[in-house]
Amino acid sequence: MNTDDTKPTNRTNTNAASLTPRRKETIMKRIGYIISIVLLCGLAVEKASALSYVLSDATIKRLEGEHNALIKQRQQTQADITNLCSVLSNPQRMYVYSLNGSKRWECWTTQQVADRLGQMNYSRAQYYGWWNYLQAQHRNYWRYARNQLLPSLQARLKQIDARLTYIARTLSSSTPDDRTGGLSNVTVNMSPIYVYVWDHGKLQDGDVVEIFVNGKLIRQVSLTRSKTRIKLPLPYGNHRLEVRALNTGASGPNTASMSITGVVKGNPKQSWNLQTGERATMWITVGR
Repeated sequence: MNTDDTKPTNRTNTNAASLTPRRKETIMKRIGYIISIVLLCGLAVEKASALSYVLSDATIKRLEGEHNALIKQRQQTQADITNLCSVLSNPQRMYVYSLNGSKRWECWTTQQVADRLGQMNYSRAQYYGWWNYLQAQHRNYWRYARNQLLPSLQARLKQIDARLTYIARTLSSSTPDDRTGGLSNVTVNMSPIYVYVWDHGKLQDGDVVEIFVNGKLIRQVSLTRSKTRIKLPLPYGNHRLEVRALNTGASGPNTASMSITGVVKGNPKQSWNLQTGERATMWITVGR
């Protein structure tokens, strides 16, 4: 019994001793693979971070163009939602299809519908027949608008807002400080907001700038020590404000200050320092 017990033990020790180098080699290889993967991932992340930080001018221009188009889409979608909610809550308005030959759905007041039917010279029976038909038509479309159309518009609005936020963050985080011209992003809780610009230099030397919002020229301003007020009725969302220097005045460079009303996050008073043709940019986020 003692001999039998000893033999398996010796065999086991021999096998363990013979497999130890292989196991060590396998473990070392696996560790090497893991280290290599970690290093490669680190380099990839660092490279991606560098690439995302400094975007090309073409990419910036594309994102700005998409942002401007989304702003228009958002305004139209919000207007559609507002009109739809107004109609759904107003019993004096009806959806009718092709009542004036337009081959489309339109929103009419009940008085407009009655006037239109009166113009068609129907008999009394025909008049009420058409009226009942249009009422049924309206009820069907009303249910569709409430249960499907309105939710789809609201979902579309959320998608637009999410994309606008992504573009704003991408451009803001990927634009080097020298491209911002000294300006930084702000969040406001009101609309319209007022932007005041003035020349803060000791000498009034004739600096001239152009103010753009979402790529649209808002105003050209000849800077003086007196503050110039610019009204911006911005809807909810992110808006890119840009200041372009048209000259550097008599003493150069083009330096001035700006203050913004309603700021709840960020610096409400800022300044820029630009050469001719350079621009200062910032994002204004209008909160709910």
